[in-house]
Amino acid sequence: ELLDKIYQENKIPFFLILDNIKYTQNIAAIMRTAFAVGVNGIIVPPSHKPLVTDETIRISMGAAERIPLVEMNLFEAVKKLKEEDIRIVGVHMEGREYFKSNLKGPITLILGAEDVGVSTGMLDRADEKISIPMKEGIGSLNVSVSGAILMYEKLRQEVAS
Repeated sequence: ELLDKIYQENKIPFFLILDNIKYTQNIAAIMRTAFAVGVNGIIVPPSHKPLVTDETIRISMGAAERIPLVEMNLFEAVKKLKEEDIRIVGVHMEGREYFKSNLKGPITLILGAEDVGVSTGMLDRADEKISIPMKEGIGSLNVSVSGAILMYEKLRQEVAS
C-alpha cells in the first residue's frame, strides 16, 4: 500500500534496506538524511526491540517519526520490490564506482551492517553492486556516511536529468 501511495503522488520509488544495521546513532542518522533527500521508506528486518525510540527520534531530529519504516523479511522485500520493477542496488567495496552507475528511476539501496557490510544473501539478490572509492589504508566509511553520499548522488542524478 506504500507503493500505491507513491505512484498516486507521481513519485519515483526510492527505498533503503538496512541489512542488520545495529547502532541507534547510525539508524537515526540514516533516517534523517533519508527524510531530507526524499526517500519513500526504509525497510528493516523484524526486530525484537523497537527501532523508533526517544533516542532515535532525538538523533534523527524527528525524521524517525516522519519516514515510513517497514519491518519485514528482507528477502521477501527484495522479491516484492523486483516484482514492481524497482532496481535493487547493494553497496559493496568491490562494486562499480557509484558515480559510474545510473541511479535514476525506481531504486532501492541496500546498506549493510557496521561490522560486515551487506550480507552475501542480499548481495546475491542485488541487480547491481556499487562502491565508494577510497584511498588505500581506509577499509570503509561509517554506514550513515556511505548512505548519505549515495542518497545524495541519486538525488543529484535525478535533478540533473
